[in-house]
Amino acid sequence: MSDSNRGGENKDRLKDACVIAFLFLIVVLGVGLETQSAYYNSADSRAAYHASNANNQIEAECGIVSPPPKCKREVQQSYRSQERAEYDIYAQKTMAFWTAVMGAMAAIGMALSGLGVYLIWQTLRETQEAAREARYSATVVNACLVFQQTASNMCSPRVPGTIDSTSKGLEDE
Repeated sequence: MSDSNRGGENKDRLKDACVIAFLFLIVVLGVGLETQSAYYNSADSRAAYHASNANNQIEAECGIVSPPPKCKREVQQSYRSQERAEYDIYAQKTMAFWTAVMGAMAAIGMALSGLGVYLIWQTLRETQEAAREARYSATVVNACLVFQQTASNMCSPRVPGTIDSTSKGLEDE
């Protein structure tokens, strides 16, 4: 039979589990945002490097004093495509990271769902056992009632060796 928990220990355990889950969520989000920030900083520094290289190339190829607009535009466009590629890599890494986090959370959710199914199964099994015990108790009580009723029909109103108000003369002796 199951152990009753009327003292509220399960409520305390549930609160503890909720606190642990919340802390776990905070840690995962903190690590995730830190990783995403690192990816962004890396992409930003590489994009700045490409922009700096573009300025150096403009000075070297197009002239220092007054670069022709076409030359400047071509060099800037080639480096902008490299900058976009850096930010695209950042976006891909970020999406890949958060996809992995979501996959891990889904796996944890599946494990917790499996645990929930197991606990429901245990509850149903214990309920079945309680019903079996209740049926047995009812059978015993019915048997006792039948025996008591049968025994009282077989006995005379006065059982030998007992003193009751219907006995006459026993109190006088």
